Order: sequence, then C-alpha cells, then structure tokens
Amino acid sequence: MNIIDRFSTHLRETMTRAIVLATEDNQPLVEPVHLFYIISILKGSLAFEMIGRMNIKPKNIEKFLPAKLSGADRIAKTNSAGQPTNQAELSTLSDSSRLALEKAIMTAHVCKHSHIGTEHLLSALIELDIYPINEIINLSGADKPEIMRQIKSVLDNASAFPQVAETAELIEKMQTAPENDFTSGHQPMMPNIGQPFGRTNASKQSALDYFSVNLTNRKNQKNIDPVIGRDNEIDRLIQILCRRTKNNPVLLGDPGVGKTAIVEGLAKRIMLGQVPDILRNKKIHALDMGMLIAGTTFRGEFEARLQHITDEIAGNPNIIVFIDELHNIVGAGSNNGAMDASNILKPVLARGLMRCIGATTPNEFKKYIENDPALERRFQPIYVKQSSVEDTIKILEGIKKNYEDYHNVIITPEAIESAARLSDRYMTSQFLPDKAIDLMDESAAAKKLISNPSPLLEKLARAEKNLEEIIEQKQEAVNKDDYKQAVKYKELETKAGQVLAKLKDKIKKNSRPAPVVLNKDDIVRQLAKIINVPLNQLEIDETSRLQNLEADLSANIIGQNQVIQNVAQVIRRSSLNLSRQDKPRASFMFVGQSSVGKTELAKTLAKTLYPSGDALIQLNMSEYNEAFGVSKLLGSPAGYVGYKEANQFTDKLKLNPYSVVLFDEIDKAHKDVTKLLLQILEEGQITDSTGRKISLRHAIIIMTTTIGAKEAGQKQIGFDRLAGQEQEQLNILTDRLKEYFGPELLNRVGHICFFNDLDPANLAQIAELELNQLNLALKKYRTKIMASQKVLNEIVRLLPNPQSANARQVRRFVASRLEDLMSEIILNKKIKASYQITASQNEIFLK
Repeated sequence: MNIIDRFSTHLRETMTRAIVLATEDNQPLVEPVHLFYIISILKGSLAFEMIGRMNIKPKNIEKFLPAKLSGADRIAKTNSAGQPTNQAELSTLSDSSRLALEKAIMTAHVCKHSHIGTEHLLSALIELDIYPINEIINLSGADKPEIMRQIKSVLDNASAFPQVAETAELIEKMQTAPENDFTSGHQPMMPNIGQPFGRTNASKQSALDYFSVNLTNRKNQKNIDPVIGRDNEIDRLIQILCRRTKNNPVLLGDPGVGKTAIVEGLAKRIMLGQVPDILRNKKIHALDMGMLIAGTTFRGEFEARLQHITDEIAGNPNIIVFIDELHNIVGAGSNNGAMDASNILKPVLARGLMRCIGATTPNEFKKYIENDPALERRFQPIYVKQSSVEDTIKILEGIKKNYEDYHNVIITPEAIESAARLSDRYMTSQFLPDKAIDLMDESAAAKKLISNPSPLLEKLARAEKNLEEIIEQKQEAVNKDDYKQAVKYKELETKAGQVLAKLKDKIKKNSRPAPVVLNKDDIVRQLAKIINVPLNQLEIDETSRLQNLEADLSANIIGQNQVIQNVAQVIRRSSLNLSRQDKPRASFMFVGQSSVGKTELAKTLAKTLYPSGDALIQLNMSEYNEAFGVSKLLGSPAGYVGYKEANQFTDKLKLNPYSVVLFDEIDKAHKDVTKLLLQILEEGQITDSTGRKISLRHAIIIMTTTIGAKEAGQKQIGFDRLAGQEQEQLNILTDRLKEYFGPELLNRVGHICFFNDLDPANLAQIAELELNQLNLALKKYRTKIMASQKVLNEIVRLLPNPQSANARQVRRFVASRLEDLMSEIILNKKIKASYQITASQNEIFLK
C-alpha cells in the first residue's frame, strides 16, 4: 500500500498547490515556506483553522517566499484540477520539506491516526525549527510553546477513525482524486508500506464498530449480568421491533430501574437464538454518543461521523442501534450552527432504513423528545416500572455469583434480603433494583477491604508502575529523535515485562484466600454509613420498634396515654399490611388545646419509626392561608414564575416516601389548600404541576387543629370523667369539626384523636423532661441541676395560671429562670459539680 493513499484530501491539495507555487515562481525546490503559505490560505482544513487561531497572517508569510508575487496571481495560475497552466518541469521537494513530511507521517503514527492530514504537517513544520518558520511565528507575536500545546490538544482529540475530520463532500473528492497528483513523473517521496498506517486494523474497522459496542457479541456478553424478572418488557421490545413501520421502541423509566439491562437481555436472547426468525442474526450495537462527539472541534466533523454511521446501518438490515440516554441526540453536535443528531437521524428513521432502541427517563423524554413531534412519532414508548422488593431479591440472587467471584466473598440469603428491603426503606432518592445492587456491592467491597493486602499484589503494583515509567521514558526519547536512548529503554521495557509476567503467573498459581462471609450485619453497617445515621438506630429490628412503640412515645409525650395507645395500634396494623394498600399508611387528625403535645407527638413518631433523620415533612398551614398556597405545595403552573422549580412538598415527598407528613394547624389553611387533602386521603397520591404523580402510600398523614377544643370547655376528656360527661364533650368536638371542615374531609380521615388538657401532675413531668434537656447541654461544662418532686410541683405552682398552663409555658419558665441562672454561673467561672433547685417565697434558687 502506498503511503500517499493515507493522505487526506486537504494534504493532497496542499502538496499540489505548493508544487505549483514553486514551479510558477521558477523555483526548483518546494521549500517548507511554500507548504506553510499554502496551509495558511487553504480554507476548510484543520491546519488553516489552527493558523487562524495563532494570528499568523498570510501576508507575513509572503515576505519570506523566494518570489514576491501576490497570492491572487499565484492561485490564478492553477486550473480547476490544481495543475499549472504551463508545461514547465515541476518543482520537487527540498530536503527540509521531505523531512517535514516524514515527521508528519511519524506524528500521525504516534497519535495512532489512520490518515495523514494538514494538522500533522503543520505540527512537523513548527516542531522542526525550519527556517523561516520560526521567524514568521516571532513576527506574528505568537508564542511557540503555546502553539505546540494547542496543536497537541487538537491531535489528541482527533479521532482515530479515518476521514472524520473531513466533510462528506471532501471524502468523496478524496476517493476520486488521482493518487499521484503532485508526484507524476517523479520518484515517490516515500516507499510503499505493507501494513496499514496507525492502527493495524483501521482500514478494516467500520465506523459503527469504532463508535459502538456490539452487545450480541459473546465476548461482550460475558461481562454483562443476567437479566431477571423483565420478560414482559423484553417481549414487548421484540413485538415492536418486529413491526413493519414505527419499529423503534424507547424504554422510559426512572434512573436505575433496569432499562439498559432489558436491552442487554434482548441481546442475549438474540445471541442464544431465543427470538423469532425475523430477529435471528440481528446485531445490537450500543452507540456511544460521547465518543461520537469527542474531538469534533470544527463544523462538519460530527455530521460526517454520524452520516457515515447511518449510511453503514442503512446498508445492513441486520443492525439494530441502541442509544442510551436518547434525549442527548437533541442538540448533540449542533455547535456553530451545525445540524444536531436528531435532525440527521429523522430521515433515516422515517424511511425505515434504521431500527433504533432508545432509553431515557420520562421527564427527559417529555422535555426533549416530545417537543419535536416529528422525532417523537418515530418511537414507541415502553414504560419500565421500578422492581418490587420481592423481584429485587430474585435479581440479587441471580447476579450474586458475579459479585462473590469479584469480591471473594460469600453472600448469605439474609444479606440479600436485607439489601433489598433496607435500600427500599432508607435509600429513598434512588430506585430498585439499582440501589439494592449498589448496597450489596459496596458492602462486599467494605468487607473485602478488612483483610490485609497480599504482598504479591503489592509487588505487582510496583512492577506495573515501573513498566509504565520505562514506557514513558522511551516515548519521550522517540519524540526527541534520540533513538539510541530509545533502544536502551526498549531493552529495559522487555526485562520489566518479563518480571511482570512472572509475578502474574505466580499470583495465578497461588490459590485465592478463603472467602469471607457477607451477612445482614455487614449490610446494615454499610447502610448506616451511606445514609449517615447512627448504627444503633438501624440495628433495632422493625418488630421490636413496633412492639415498644407506646413506651418510646410515652417517654416524650405526657398525659396522652389513650391517644398514644390508639396511634400505636393503627401503626402496627398498617405495618403488617392489614390495612388497605391504596391509601396512606395511616391518617390522623389531632384535636386539642394549644401546647398539649399534638405537634410533639408527630415529631416523636417520625423519629421513632424512621431513624434516617429526614422523615418529618412539616408544613405550617398558616403559610397557606391564601388560594395561591396550592402552588407552594404542587409547584407553579406552566407559564408562571417558578414552573418546574423545587417546591416545599412534592419534592421532599419524592425523596422521602417513608415519612410523617404533618399539616400543622390545618384550620389556618385556605379552603382550596385543604381540598388537596381529599385526594391524598382517598387515593394515596397527588399530581404536581408538571403532571408527575407522587405517592403517599408509605406516608403517615397527621393534621393538627384546635377547632372545637375551646367550645368543649375546660373539662378534660379522659378516664376520670363519667362516661356520659365524656361523650358529651366528644359530641361537641365532633360537631364543631364537621361544621368547620365538612363531612367530606372528616370521613376520609382514618382516626380523629382528642388530646386531654394537661393537669399539674402532667406539667411537673414536663418540667422534669425540660430539666433533663438542660442537663444534656450542661454536660460539656461538667455540671448538672437536680430537683426533687416537691420542687417540680413548686415550679408548676409558680406558673402564671397553673390550672390552664401548658407545656410551652413550662418550657418558657425553665428557659427564663434556670437557664439565666446557669448562664451567670458559667460566665463568672464559679461552676460546681452539681446544683440543687430550691424554692422560697415564689422564687427559685440554685444551691
């Protein structure tokens, strides 16, 4: 094969025009300055663009040409074929020009480019310090090291695939151009070579093979995990692919639900022959859009690559293209006014010349694809739902062998079940089965890291690093044309490679260490690190947490035993799936006087049931007392400021589906806002302003209100009242609630809980709790405050109105009296180990 066959169209034209230029000027030799000048005026080439960025003007180069003719006269003396008008003997390349061309060929080879272009020649001309190139650069005020850095960047980013830097028109032009335009009648500049240039198989490698991965290839299938539980989606995929028209399916699902895995499962079926005859011998190629765009610095490069691929696909009906993140084709490559990928693909899809499988999320599909009806109608959607916990367990069972072999662990069934259930419960921002696989994988990695590294592996790492350093030194010597030193490094490379091979054989012969067991505790330990919660909170079994629910709630909520018992019973019943599954997990309306524990019970319930820390979604309904408060909950409608921006309710709920949603002081909300609760309580879901459905079926809904409490009077509702009197109070409260909220809301609330007023004994207990909280803050000062029951009762007596006092007044009293006293003591630095509260003459003191 002749080396000239590897020249790009622009390089051939550069050589031809340089020879014509020297010939017309009666110069016997083509000097490097002729080549440099032609590059500076040959529009469309990479080198022309690079010289333009360097601010090197053709007029600066003209000063150094042997003959001073205008550029227009020189170019005018060539005909349309690029040949001189007279028949004088053509000029030949000078030694310097030959050296530059050889250096360009070597540069292309080092960069593993399968063609030689003007960019390689420009790099050689500047790097070789040939007169008068350096003088031209200095005259232009350019910085040579910066120029070389820019050229290197372009060469590094250029694709190894042939002809990607040329437009389709230039490709066709190159194929029809004569081989020896500028060497006719002369001895060839370079000898023929038998091996393809750059890549050894570049001429055989198609564009599709270079920019995609064949998923039906047996070698690639070995690295793909088995697909479990997605038979329905794969069957639907096959049905659409077998259609006569519109046979382009697109998989729509949230990130991590298994869209790509479904396509890989279809590829495996095709490889095994478990598909209809129409799909036999098909090949699924996963197109890498990132690689396709990479290096397309100038206009037309991206279109040329993609057009080359589509032409190849159109000529082979057995190819099916898979584009992951399909929405990326909209706008891809559309820099400097060029066409994007979607506009290039639409005609091919419309004519049925290409089968394409896409995958993206519903939001991205709606945002990018649906906005282009001509593109959207080419695809048939397949909705991929999140796997259930049970299906996720089966998936983990099917793929665990791959993770056991990789991490050298044994994964127990309990660990698999824990990974599925705990990830579903606590990793709420991700989706099954991906988050369960992540948890199992990370737990196995953490378990493996506990064991000490093998000494042989440490030696192997040092040997690999040594070999890399030798290869870098050898390459540096080649770049400096110091071939003698490069030969020495080559010998060292051979020896280092032999040492590395022996180490690998030794490691291979030695048996692997005994595998460690990955159990449930390891999963829990790693999950605690991922979600950043204390380990002891996750280690508590769910059953134990439910059994001890009354005790945990009563530790913080005083005087509401009946309410706590009712709430605990409802939560236990719903946790065992004995309640309806199409509604929220539980719904309550807490009714009572201010500061009797309604909001505090909701907060304590969230901390007890969901230790992740973000489980309470508290909405102060006094902020929603206008009709537009609906947009705060669901998001602004389309066309209004704030559309598609984060909101206070649905976004939090999507991230934390297992949560307690507290509508605090629901009676202060606007009627339009309370109407939203009808849908939430009835269907267990709500639709936000973008049309996204948000599920509340794992959430506990709590509303608090004081409506009816005052009308019921000061008499408490409790067991110390006679049955008739208590029922009378309940009737008063119920009638007042129906009058205010309406029966349609109250009938949807699962349980209405009436809170008792607090008596002095309850207030004394609350004072003790507040004192305990203060002692926690005083720990860092190594002191504490103690109080007898008598003193606690005295604190209650000192409240402004003990008979109608509440928890908030007790908290205020502790803050204003005890905290102030301790602040003075700490500032005066007279801290003792402990202090006793005493009461005298309506005042309290610390001793």
